[in-house]
Amino acid sequence: MPNHVDFAKLRNTELAGLGIGLLVCTAVSLAPALGDLPLVGVEVIRIAFRLGVFVADISQNLEQLDEEGNFDSWAYVVYGVTPENAQRELDEMYSRQVRLAHRARRVLEKRKLTNHSLPRKRLRSS
Repeated sequence: MPNHVDFAKLRNTELAGLGIGLLVCTAVSLAPALGDLPLVGVEVIRIAFRLGVFVADISQNLEQLDEEGNFDSWAYVVYGVTPENAQRELDEMYSRQVRLAHRARRVLEKRKLTNHSLPRKRLRSS
């Protein structure tokens, strides 16, 4: 079979990618033959699109567009803070989020709701 590639025999081959490229690497590694790549690729394109929409939604929640419709940078330089203090703050923020997630899960369990019965659309606070 001319389109067949046995990836198991390619012992010194590594696939690498950043961002959406990781999904492309996954598609290549999952396709048993070159002819199967379009089938796997369609699914990866669907996932990449959904990931892009999700990231755009999260970015809007983190920081709204400015008056001209542009995003500001997400990167900030903070002077006068030690790495230890910054990590302590990040750990505290994360632990608050985990506590809120546990609390929300308990409320949902009390109401006997499952993820499938929750509405698909999120409500945004204005």
